[in-house]
Amino acid sequence: MKKRLIIKMIREEREMTQQELADAININRATLSQIETGKVLPTLNTLLEIARTLDCKIIDLYDEQELELINETK
Repeated sequence: MKKRLIIKMIREEREMTQQELADAININRATLSQIETGKVLPTLNTLLEIARTLDCKIIDLYDEQELELINETK
């Protein structure tokens, strides 16, 4: 299975809006939206900032098991 980012799910668990996360990591909300939907791949520095802000490790942003559960419910 191809690994995909699950930033949106983690962000929502932390009760953060896209705008709040975007502001915290100094990117615009539209760019964050594109990262969350997989239209844009973030740089390593952006991934580090996202992980720091969401208080997780970069590897936590790639959760294959959660993605399998999400895909099964579609």
